[in-house]
Amino acid sequence: MCIGQIPNILIGMINLKKLLSILLCCIFIILLPVNSSFAADDSKSLIEESEIDDSEAPTISSQAAIVMDATTGQILYGKNMYDQMYPASITKIMTTLVALENGDLNSVMTMSETAVYGIEADSNNIGLSVGEQISLEDALYAVMLVSANEAAWGVAEHISGSLENFCELMNQKAKELGCINTNFTNANGLHDENHYTCAYDMALITQAAMQNEKLVEIASSTYHEIAPTNMYDQPRELYQGNKMIREGTEYYYENCVAGKTGYTLAAQGTLTCWAKKDDVELIAVTLYVGSNADNYIDSAKLFDYYFDNYEKVYPLENYEFSPETLTSAVNHLNQTFNCENLGTMVLEADTSIYYLAKSQDKLNLTYSMVYTTDRLEDSIIGDILISDGDKPLLVAPVTYSGYINSEDEAAVQAAIASGLIEDPNKKDKPNTALIVVLILIILLAGAATAVYFRMKYVEKQRQAYRLKRDLARKQQRPF
Repeated sequence: MCIGQIPNILIGMINLKKLLSILLCCIFIILLPVNSSFAADDSKSLIEESEIDDSEAPTISSQAAIVMDATTGQILYGKNMYDQMYPASITKIMTTLVALENGDLNSVMTMSETAVYGIEADSNNIGLSVGEQISLEDALYAVMLVSANEAAWGVAEHISGSLENFCELMNQKAKELGCINTNFTNANGLHDENHYTCAYDMALITQAAMQNEKLVEIASSTYHEIAPTNMYDQPRELYQGNKMIREGTEYYYENCVAGKTGYTLAAQGTLTCWAKKDDVELIAVTLYVGSNADNYIDSAKLFDYYFDNYEKVYPLENYEFSPETLTSAVNHLNQTFNCENLGTMVLEADTSIYYLAKSQDKLNLTYSMVYTTDRLEDSIIGDILISDGDKPLLVAPVTYSGYINSEDEAAVQAAIASGLIEDPNKKDKPNTALIVVLILIILLAGAATAVYFRMKYVEKQRQAYRLKRDLARKQQRPF
């Protein structure tokens, strides 16, 4: 290598460094979380707990916890929320969700010897026997209300043929939901070192569960009766085990809708539940605390604090896209489609999107557009990033309309037919009425000119006649 080449090489390295920095910045902007949810493959950045830490939030006993807005996925509180923990029986929320999505509630399941005797004898159960038959619906009530472990195992075998196959469905569902630190090896949550989750993942699973109406119906019930079966001649009465939703208990919480408790020696007390007050719905997950009583206390503290101190902010309620943004949007599509726009661009975003903020906080909202091309078929041109100063709050998809691709013949013809645009290839026809008017004006002007000059000529003739007559009189001769 020649010494003279070194400066060029250094310049190249500096330029490469700048390029990499620019690329990293672009990637960060593009991958900002939508509604605060993240992909399991870490393609989206996780929220740092320091970014959501609220110094006035209550102190809790649980080793890990999270509070999430059930509608938007916004994280309001986090304590070791990504740490790997044992879930115990809150596993059964995923068990019930997967069963409802893949099974028939009216179908009849038969308990196997593996399902009946595969659980610890002193763990929660409803005394199902080998060969006993109950409906899938009854089994799921047993799973959610009294945390019946043998029923959960039986559900797994009924849906997938084996516990292993059912766990594959559970883990697949977890990945689809964006879970980052979850692995299920059974359907009931009994301890296994390879069976784990984290508070963040359980919030995502709970959020998905809340979208299933039947699951909410089951989980919020306080009582269910299983009719006598082929092997048990008495009805089984099931009572809700979650004391936050059962009136008359010391831990009853009026706003709590539903949830699931769990406990093993390794997991300690675990709880995931959701509550609604006015038009705000929150999810709370608390993990690893001495007892379920402590879970109830921690969850109630968190719910009270965020219901009482936070309110909805609608950052797009009165927002209007600037002319500069409309122009940049048109340029983006022109470049993407390699064409020109013949229409009038309109951009829209959902004005009902909200962000929960402290009631006394004054937000310094800023807005920026991030254009994409992978959702154009759905009329989505990109996202608008809404921030409070330098802190990203949320990302909302932006739809476009009124753009007419000059190279899309079908779109152009449709726009012409509907009167949105004039035919760009159409030659202007002469305006007949205007031509007739102009001709009439010209004719009238010509006629007026002719009359004027005729009158001038006659006047001159009269003047000549008068001069001649006056001259003859002066000479006293006949005229």
